[in-house]
Amino acid sequence: MKNHPKIRLLFRALVIIMWVLVDANSAYGQLSELFFGIKPENRQFLRYNYFENGFDSAAISYQVGEFTIVNGSNSQRVNLDYLPTTTVITGTSATGVSYDLAAVAKTNEFELPTTSFEVKFYREMSVHALPCDSWSGGGGSGGSGGNASDIYWNVGADKVLDQTEFIMELVLSSTNTVIATIDSVGTMPNTTSNVVPYYGTEPNKLVPYRSVFVGVGNIGKKAYIRISPRRYGATPLGLQLRQISSWFNWSAAFQRDGVGSYFLISATHADSIANLYLDEVIAYCDSVKTATGSLPENISGVVMAEEQDSIFKARYFDQHADSLGRVYYTEKAPTPKQGLQMPRVVGDTRVAENVSVSIVSVRPHPVSHKIFEIVINNQHTPLPITLRLMPIYGGNPLQVWEGLVSSGQQRININRSEFAAGVYYLVVYDVVGNYLSAAKIALQ
Repeated sequence: MKNHPKIRLLFRALVIIMWVLVDANSAYGQLSELFFGIKPENRQFLRYNYFENGFDSAAISYQVGEFTIVNGSNSQRVNLDYLPTTTVITGTSATGVSYDLAAVAKTNEFELPTTSFEVKFYREMSVHALPCDSWSGGGGSGGSGGNASDIYWNVGADKVLDQTEFIMELVLSSTNTVIATIDSVGTMPNTTSNVVPYYGTEPNKLVPYRSVFVGVGNIGKKAYIRISPRRYGATPLGLQLRQISSWFNWSAAFQRDGVGSYFLISATHADSIANLYLDEVIAYCDSVKTATGSLPENISGVVMAEEQDSIFKARYFDQHADSLGRVYYTEKAPTPKQGLQMPRVVGDTRVAENVSVSIVSVRPHPVSHKIFEIVINNQHTPLPITLRLMPIYGGNPLQVWEGLVSSGQQRININRSEFAAGVYYLVVYDVVGNYLSAAKIALQ
């Protein structure tokens, strides 16, 4: 019998960001394809529809998004229709097509460019043990003839009780008629096998391209893409649907090869992504605040690791405490007369600065000499500080210098040979670890 606790569905929808990298070289290549949901047009594009057919001890899931129409050298993004991310929609209990879910699991309209084009998208179909990771594996056969991808479909015999299928359709807007089937994948019950049998066109490939052909008479007409989910079996409850908003594109972060092996993100690459994300957030926020006087809408809800979040908050928010000692933040006002607090530049280096302690310069820059000089301006009384380098492309923070800085400007000489070449954030902390200032620098 199925179960549908919402908390389980929300957890499964987020669990994909917790995988482990198995091929570092592949991941470095993927980082170049990353983009982030910072600007409104990217936030709208980075929506994914997550379907689940859940049972007592296993669930079939299907997540899809990032639709792009490719016509020769031209491409057009197509966004999913918006669904509230806090809402879980349960489909009909009747077997066959879940028409109620198909009605909302669709893209915005777009114009058919020609009679033949490609559709690129992100799609992952998988099985999960419930509760998470409760199945220890074992023998069995199934899948596409018992190949290496079976490890991703091994959930224990008789755990998946329905046939589940997901059909991606191209629909003409004016008549709501299907004019092409773009993609089709599905799974079967595994009554006698530990491995869930799966089928369809490249069911283990996460970023497929599909060729689409439409009649000459349809060129220029409006159409949309929809997912038509189906289930066939005796279990009494329908499929569920939830929309997820991501802060980065999954197609650049997650891959499978032809037999289901994952090429994903390590902790090191997660650091890289977090730093690249912070860089883009700062650039976007600075430009919007310069133009409007305020931060962009919803930017305070961005996802950041602790290190990056402290830099972001110190740059754009003032910290306060109420009478009960509870901490809260308010957005910083523009600096009088001088306008907004724009990033200062050290060579080509953006500096995020606190009003009392700041990095004045790094010389030479880019750093190419054995010894380089950091100039700190301290408007406090003498203050103990720590300097650390945070690799922007991943890795642990590196201790640079620790000591007391006098009031006014102080020059600190650092031995360049102790650190590998690369791009870093040079971060200043006080004695208890509070962020004070940061500069992005390059070591050659």
